[in-house]
Amino acid sequence: LEFNAPQYIYKDERDFLVRQLTPFVQRDGSLLEFDESKEINRLSVLEEIKAIERSESQIAGIKRRNRIDGLLDQAKKAYEIGDVGRAIDIYGETIKHDPENILAWLNMGNVLKGLKRFSAAEIAYKRTLEINPFYLYGDIALAQLYLASKDPEKALNVLKSARKWHSDDSEVSLHMGLAFAFQKKPDLAVQEFQKAIRIDPDYDLPYYYSGIQYFNSHPNLSKKNLKKFLELSYKNSDSQDLILKAQQLLGRL
Repeated sequence: LEFNAPQYIYKDERDFLVRQLTPFVQRDGSLLEFDESKEINRLSVLEEIKAIERSESQIAGIKRRNRIDGLLDQAKKAYEIGDVGRAIDIYGETIKHDPENILAWLNMGNVLKGLKRFSAAEIAYKRTLEINPFYLYGDIALAQLYLASKDPEKALNVLKSARKWHSDDSEVSLHMGLAFAFQKKPDLAVQEFQKAIRIDPDYDLPYYYSGIQYFNSHPNLSKKNLKKFLELSYKNSDSQDLILKAQQLLGRL
């Protein structure tokens, strides 16, 4: 399965786990039970298991994956210290060695979006979906890009397509709500934010954006949602700017 299955069968987390553990696999005969087998049969089976060796192509595949993982780690570290140019170069080198490495394309798109190179980021994100049409992270990233470039119509098209395969995903609902908010359609926006909350009651962002939409029309609902956002997000370092804004809005209610 590991070497022959299409890449899109795996979720990222599972794929990462498999790749990391593969070189260190050990065969443990104690995990097998032979309650009704003769001792000679048991020994025969164990000897056969021990005799199994990876083919040269499998070993080469493991080494190649380790090299790719090393490049991805280098790119991540370069980005974390602010060397975005080197990060892009390393992602490019990764893609040269592995043109269908979906994480390299996704992360390169993220770096390019941060530099406001939206056209180049769009190419990278679309490439992830060419590699795997069911890759939700690629859909979300592309929708976020269109929202950042103030094109909610394109974002909605991407998200509606993603919803065909991921009908109960809270992030799809959140970003559809944001797209409707960009289009000045508050009722549809709130509907999507509330759907995201029903799917995942512990997801903090839909509460914040619900509070924003309710702020002028339903102050009590706005206060309720903003308080819930603060309750859920106080440990989330990524939400610090929104936490400050939520506190300021609550002070005005």
